[in-house]
Amino acid sequence: MQRDQLKRELEFLSKRFAITERDVAAWSVSSKTPEAYSALAEVGFKSAQIMLLDRRVEYLHAQIDLEDATFKRQEINFFILSMWYQLTQRRLKTSDEVAQHVKRFKELQAEAQRELALMQDKRNAATNLLNLQNKELTNLKNFTQEVVNEQELLFKRYPTRFIALAQRLSDAERVMIEQIESTSKLIEVDSNLIATLDETTKELSFVLSELETKSIWQRSEYAISWQGIRQVVPDIKLFMSDVQQLAHAATTRLKWSSLGGVLKSAVQRPFMIIVFILTIFCLIILYALARRLVRALRGWFLSSSPIARLVLYANRIAGMALFCIEKHFFSLFIWSVIFCLFSFGFINDLFARVLFYLVSIPYFLYVATNSKLLIIGMNRNLNYPLFSKNFEHRFSIVFLVFSYVTIITLLFREAFIAATIHKSEFPTILLATYSLFLRIMIIFSIGRDEVVTFISRQGGFGNWIAKYIGAYYYLLLAGIIAIMIVSDPYVGGYGNLISYAVWGIIGTLILMKLLMIANMYAKRFLATAYFATDEETMHERFAYAKTLYGISVISLFIVMLFIAIMIGTRIWMLPITWNDLGQIMNFQLFDTGVDKTTGQLIWFTPLKLVVVLSFIIGGFIISLLINRFVLRLIFDLLPVDSGVQNTVTSILRYLIIVIAIYLGFQWGGLGTLLLAIGVVIGSIGYIVKEPIGDFISYFIILVQRPIQVGDYIMIDTEHEGLVRKITPRSIILRRRDSYTIIVPNSMILTRPINNWNYARNFVAFDDVDFTVPYETDPVLVKTLIVRVLEHNPDVLKSPRPVIRLNDFGENGFLFKVRGFVSDVNILRKWDIASDVRFGLIKIFREHHIKIAVPTRVIVTKNEQ
Repeated sequence: MQRDQLKRELEFLSKRFAITERDVAAWSVSSKTPEAYSALAEVGFKSAQIMLLDRRVEYLHAQIDLEDATFKRQEINFFILSMWYQLTQRRLKTSDEVAQHVKRFKELQAEAQRELALMQDKRNAATNLLNLQNKELTNLKNFTQEVVNEQELLFKRYPTRFIALAQRLSDAERVMIEQIESTSKLIEVDSNLIATLDETTKELSFVLSELETKSIWQRSEYAISWQGIRQVVPDIKLFMSDVQQLAHAATTRLKWSSLGGVLKSAVQRPFMIIVFILTIFCLIILYALARRLVRALRGWFLSSSPIARLVLYANRIAGMALFCIEKHFFSLFIWSVIFCLFSFGFINDLFARVLFYLVSIPYFLYVATNSKLLIIGMNRNLNYPLFSKNFEHRFSIVFLVFSYVTIITLLFREAFIAATIHKSEFPTILLATYSLFLRIMIIFSIGRDEVVTFISRQGGFGNWIAKYIGAYYYLLLAGIIAIMIVSDPYVGGYGNLISYAVWGIIGTLILMKLLMIANMYAKRFLATAYFATDEETMHERFAYAKTLYGISVISLFIVMLFIAIMIGTRIWMLPITWNDLGQIMNFQLFDTGVDKTTGQLIWFTPLKLVVVLSFIIGGFIISLLINRFVLRLIFDLLPVDSGVQNTVTSILRYLIIVIAIYLGFQWGGLGTLLLAIGVVIGSIGYIVKEPIGDFISYFIILVQRPIQVGDYIMIDTEHEGLVRKITPRSIILRRRDSYTIIVPNSMILTRPINNWNYARNFVAFDDVDFTVPYETDPVLVKTLIVRVLEHNPDVLKSPRPVIRLNDFGENGFLFKVRGFVSDVNILRKWDIASDVRFGLIKIFREHHIKIAVPTRVIVTKNEQ
């Protein structure tokens, strides 16, 4: 009611004095008159009162919400404790119970997350409102000061109005301070509410993860128990006792007098005799028709020749099965009639039912044994359409084992169910055993050779798999059988666990394959971006391209690893949320000092480590951009010596990198550590100059890359060879004569170096100089030289070899041949040059070209 009255008064005053909400917020008047000042003060005071009432109402609602959230959290905690008790005491017996609890907790979690997001929005809105209120309070104070300044001018003749205006402004300031206090309390309550909801969400997430884990490890409710397995032998004994009792009861009831009574009753009712005779007659007709049908179908299946190979194979199986039925048709027909009588309730005697099932076992064993022989014989007569001759023995074993186990298991189970009335798991155990037996039979019916042959037909990857299957076939077979036992819902009962593991492994393998493909294409893109390919060689597009390429590859690996962890944890139902990631990145590793403003410790976190590395990488990138887009343009406009250009570029590059490192360490709170490291390094460097100089030279060599592993270098005549290793102390060279030379790193930076591999990926072997007589055609010689070089696989086609008619000598044409080899063959360049010489000698002799030799004319003078 009070708010409505204030609202009406505010609207009236706003319309009367034409004051908008913007004027009230800014506390500014359009006209400098006492009436305008007084009107704004009155409207501002009313507006502040209304806002104060709104904040107080919101504060009360927030307290109510906090109490509700606290009470609800207590309810959830009670629910969680109850659930935790059920988990620890194994009270959750079935997966359905676990699924219901998981659903309930997910609903609670979703509700808590919605409320948490809503309260975060409310707190953000309250924080923004607090900033606006502080700004309005500042505007009010400025307006009050403005009124005080105008006291001698505008309010000189209106002292009473000035006093009332000052009082109203003071009241407005008091109300606005109360607003700010109420808003601050509101933010505090919202923060407590957010913390409560956040803790509730975390607790629900924890219980959900435990429940989901429980659902994975939950055994199937249909699985057999150890108690049931231990009761197998007592159940069989009890079954035999029940059968004996039924047999005794049946023999007691069966007397010749009762049989005579049945016959006498049938004679007295001739209608029953007629029905019996008609039934027999119908059965005979049905028998004849069924036999003809079986014979016709058997002939059709065996004689048909469909195009599809699978259909043909199915027809042959159906035909042979009908052939076996036809051979035992009479006995099978009689058995079927008796089975129908028991099934439809025409015969209700329990002992007769049990005896029927037990007697059926040896009968069907006989049928199975005879059918095996019939199938093998027909398969031979039809030229082995089902299986080859070599497979007959395996088929016999598999068919008989499968048939015997099926017959005994299923018929004995039916007899057991019919004879016993007490509760037993034995029928379930029989079914579980039979189900497991079928799977194992399917596996063992296929040999290792067949599996390996089939998989190897699929190509390269199939050959790789086939190799391991052939080597570890029986180990894999044991593993598959173990998985079958564990995953069977009637045996192991851990189907959820196996499904979780199998799909987790499949998902992980797919993820790894996709990331490997993405990483491959990304590295190709980086190689294209940093390096240019010139026919058979590859060179850097710009300075430090190799360094940046290495940094990019490492960054790419970190990104791929991050993606693998984020997606992989979700595949294994252990998701890492952004909140968890934030906690990991803000984990306090060690303190780096004390904040002088707050007096609190400054902690170094993984997030700061990432930022420090980002500063360093950013320094490299910025130096590269400045070099490419600033200095290069300046040097193009100004005639600057190349040496000066290189010096300015290097100094600026290192300066930017050092500044980036310094800023990164300062931002991460490691400025003191950086200073301490610099002092320690400087002190040690002053004491131990040469090792420290070599160590610093090591990093300069790594960054500047004047040499690399695999380069052939020469410092002087005694220090020459292939770079085998670069260590923090020295460079290890290997000479042509296999001697190893250890050169300090500082020598590389202080001495001139000949590096055959610095600019290009090829080197020239020693020039081959020779002379041919003047009688020889030089064009033919050049053609033969080209032929020799082209037939040598070690001589590069690009760049093309150099063949020159170098001079006219005393004894003939002087030729010079210079070929180029890949840098990987740098230690073989002398051998390659020797091979070229051998080739030249051979081809010259084939074309009757002689190598010119110096001619000496000796003149002897006779003194006489």
